[in-house]
Parts: sequence; structure tokens; C-alpha cells
Amino acid sequence: MRIVIKKLAYIPFLICMGGCIGNKECKELPQDAVSYMVSSILQTKEISFPSYYIVKDMSGKTCRVDSIFAKPCLVFRFSELNCENCIKSSIEMIRESKIRNHIIGLASYNNMRMLHLAQKKYDISFPVYYVPMNDSDILSAQHEKHGNPYLFLLDRDLKSNCFFSPSLQYPEFFKEYLEQTFVMLEEKRRGEIDTFCEKNKDLGTVVKGRKYEIEFVYTNTTDDLLVINDVKTSCGCLISQWRKEPLPPGKTSNLMVEFTPESLGYTSKTIVVSHNQSNIPIRLKIKANVVDGMDD
Repeated sequence: MRIVIKKLAYIPFLICMGGCIGNKECKELPQDAVSYMVSSILQTKEISFPSYYIVKDMSGKTCRVDSIFAKPCLVFRFSELNCENCIKSSIEMIRESKIRNHIIGLASYNNMRMLHLAQKKYDISFPVYYVPMNDSDILSAQHEKHGNPYLFLLDRDLKSNCFFSPSLQYPEFFKEYLEQTFVMLEEKRRGEIDTFCEKNKDLGTVVKGRKYEIEFVYTNTTDDLLVINDVKTSCGCLISQWRKEPLPPGKTSNLMVEFTPESLGYTSKTIVVSHNQSNIPIRLKIKANVVDGMDD
């Protein structure tokens, strides 16, 4: 499954400014210019990951990406086709940054043995997952074709943004990028209130055209009244109902969703819940494999 990529005007600038430049002398830029340009990068969005996509951890165990990215994180994408100095330099700067505990690697090598050797060679301490070389088309084609390592933020709804290619020539850009993305992740994690006891519902196999009722239970874990202001769904196949009255602290209620699958195959639907206790909405997921029920 290929991903549709938005063609963004800033990409050529990033490739020229942010790509790996071998061993050329580092250049210094004014800090205010660095901050401004990095801030512009952080306002962009590009691709979505298919939640069912399979990768392997370093032990060889297969994992779905939606189980790996349960929280927002920074992704470091690299492969054996990339400049070795660029990979090494990037990992060293990541290791020295505050964001080092919020990063996950996606790496492509000819086989798992080669990836293990790379992990040891670069002294990688963050989690790394194996993506086969011929499966790299799930990633940003715009960045993959330039052959350089790059990074991006990934939300737990698998929306990626803030793409950046580190440069050996302009290390201050990468340092600023790591600092700003760390602040963004911290704000996201602080802003998310743990109200729903279960945010992902896997319905297994369902029949096209049938109605299914899904219950999401939530508790007011704050010290004030909790009010759900709005619930938005990713398609017309979802109808939601929820308590409109304020929910007192410590009390529990439920959000009911009626799901009528419309197309065959694996599907993943999103429900976005906005409430009065945070400006960060809560994202719920419904997943299912939809089959034709004509033979029932």
C-alpha cells in the first residue's frame, strides 16, 4: 500500500539545507535565523502510516506499528544506503539531547544480522525496528529518494509531521530541531488526560453493512468537572452518543459509537474527543477486518 504524499513547497529548501553534506566545514548561522527556520519546519504535515503495517523488533518478533507508537514520539529513519558519517553524527547528537528517551528508530538493511551489526557499530541505545528494504515505500518517498537519514514526529494516530534531514554542515539546525521537538512532545504528553481506560477497540472480523455498538468507558481523573465538548469521527460510518452533562471528579460514564462498515478489508477508524480539561483532544481507535456477509 503506497501512501499519498503532499507536495510541500519547503521540501526543496530542506533537501538543500538539511541534507547530509559529507565532511564539509560546519557553518554558523545566527541563532534567531536557526530558530525561525526550524519553527517553520515544525508547522508542516505529510504522511499517514497504515496501522496494520508489520515491522520486526531486534529479536525478530513481528509487531504492528500501532502497537509500537502508543505515545507521540520522534522517529529516526536510516538505512544501510545512507551516509555512515551522517548516521553516526545524528545518533551522537540524539544521545546528548533531552529527547533521547522519546525516540524510536526505523531501519532498513539487507537482513537482521546487518542491522544488529549497525546497532553495535553506532552504539544505538533507543529502540530500533526493522523495515525490509523493499518495503520502504510506506515511508516518505520525497525523503527516501535522497538517501539521507531523516527524522519526523509521529502521533499515536499515526499522523507524521515535522520532517527533517540532519546536516553535517549545519549542526545547529539539528540541535534546535531536537530541542523544539522535545518541547512539543512534552506538551503533548502533559496535555493528554488519561480518562479512557481503553482507547483502542479491535473488533476482529465484522460483516459489511451490519451495525455494531462499541462502548468506550471513561472516568473523570481531574479535580474539576469534566465536559465532553465535541466528538468527531473519521467517516460517516460512525455515529457517536455521549453524556452532555458535566461529569464530577471520580465518576465514570461512557461514549457509545455505532459502527456500520462500508467497505471490505482491514479498516481503522478514528474518534476525536474534545473536552474542557485540555486543549489536546483524546483519540480513540476502532479496528476491524470487514468481510462480505452474503454467504451467511
